Amino acid sequence: MDYIDAFNLDVDEESKEDETPFEPVFQLEAWKELMPHVGFTNWKQFAKCPLSKKLELALEKNVGRHAHLIINDTVYKCNVLVLRVFCELFANCLKINQVVQFPKDTLTNESFEVAYAWMTGIDEALCPNDGQQLLDVLKAAEILRCPLLCKSVFEALNDYNNFFELTAFDCFVAAISRGFFQVAHMMLRRVGKCFLVVVGSYQFQEMHANFLCNLLGSNTLAVQSEIETFGRK
Repeated sequence: MDYIDAFNLDVDEESKEDETPFEPVFQLEAWKELMPHVGFTNWKQFAKCPLSKKLELALEKNVGRHAHLIINDTVYKCNVLVLRVFCELFANCLKINQVVQFPKDTLTNESFEVAYAWMTGIDEALCPNDGQQLLDVLKAAEILRCPLLCKSVFEALNDYNNFFELTAFDCFVAAISRGFFQVAHMMLRRVGKCFLVVVGSYQFQEMHANFLCNLLGSNTLAVQSEIETFGRK
């Protein structure tokens, strides 16, 4: 039985050549060659603005979909996306044009304005030396459930260059009045060098026993001996 011979296919010489990748040509360049009389060379293209810059300008000018927050009889027009991203309180429930009213005296207007400015990036740096403001902002961050802002406030409070000795003691007193006992313990560890000054204050006389033991048990008190410490007590 005869078998049919397989076809002997000759490979074209063109197929053996190295393939060159497709090189796209910008359409404007093609127009210049096809229609030179139009004068594309005189066209001026608009300057391109980076997307990050556009977003920064939009946040600064408060452009976008908004919701209204009422705090102590003051209405704030806030960007919905910003509040959803930073605040867990509004993450899944805040709607466009929704009106949210906080109970009166829940948080101060100044603390919310500082917190919202921090969220939008208009003023990322909190006032590092103002313990009263930082504690108010910390309270606002806890109410809004904004963990990144809480972290930023604690980083500012944890800076020894901003809060030391008497400044730390003032922040300690303010933290006690606001119920931030964790911050109070942190500030109390830094008043060792001004211990003799602190003893003469009325805040020391009204200090709770737990904080008093914490202070007297410190190894960094600026006193001559332990006798002076307990004598002052």
